[in-house]
Amino acid sequence: MNIALESIFAKLPIMEIQTTVQSHTEPLMKMLPDPRMKKVLENMILGILGGQTPVITGMARQSGKAEGETWAVAKSIYRLLGNKRLETKVIYQGLYQVGQKVVESENPDYLVVAVDPVNFEKPYTKALEGVSVVHKATPPDLAGHARLARGYPAITATVVNTKVPVISYANWFSYQTADFISQNKEVEQAFETTDRLYLGRNIRFVGDSGLDDQKMFAQVVKLGREFVFRVSHLERIVEVYNDRGDYPHLLRPPTLGKKAKPQPRIPRIFAN
Repeated sequence: MNIALESIFAKLPIMEIQTTVQSHTEPLMKMLPDPRMKKVLENMILGILGGQTPVITGMARQSGKAEGETWAVAKSIYRLLGNKRLETKVIYQGLYQVGQKVVESENPDYLVVAVDPVNFEKPYTKALEGVSVVHKATPPDLAGHARLARGYPAITATVVNTKVPVISYANWFSYQTADFISQNKEVEQAFETTDRLYLGRNIRFVGDSGLDDQKMFAQVVKLGREFVFRVSHLERIVEVYNDRGDYPHLLRPPTLGKKAKPQPRIPRIFAN
């Protein structure tokens, strides 16, 4: 490491950040089957924060500051991820308990939960297990349009109105594996898992236009939760009822000068 980098790292509040990480991840650390795993997992988190990357060598580069230390840190991360004693469900459970701890300490009136379907790209992958064809808009193709690429779809649900956003659901899946049912089912799991983790709390799900679907509305209503999704199907006619009158109000979005085609009747949406 050169002198310039050493002087920069010497000024960073490494101990303070490390203390914060240890406090924040305490529920997860307690669930690890081997105490030695704590140090490796801590290095991973510090590496992600410092390098802003999920790539293992990138994490190790941030955690290993001494000459030749990067490869040793990377090997320890690979060993941890390949350890059969550390099950995926343990990491998920610890992650969700971290979120419950944060929510309990801050105790907000409402939990605003952003549900976000996202696609991860693996551009040079051909034979990796379960690799799928996904839709990617960023970066676009040479014509500025979205494109198809190799990768994996994922669903995350994140509580965004706490000081530190916390995960209430995360799953990286594949269209090619036998356990895949549908992407809508994955979104439903995000709703149900969040509801189960935070029983007794008010939850408002928010989402982009990809969740503008009657099935999504019904799933949230079934759980007794609220939702705010960005509208993309402007052709719909919605009957809105409220307690102030007995007559429905028909809400017709503008048709931009074109005559709207007759639409089938859809379930009523009740609003206060």
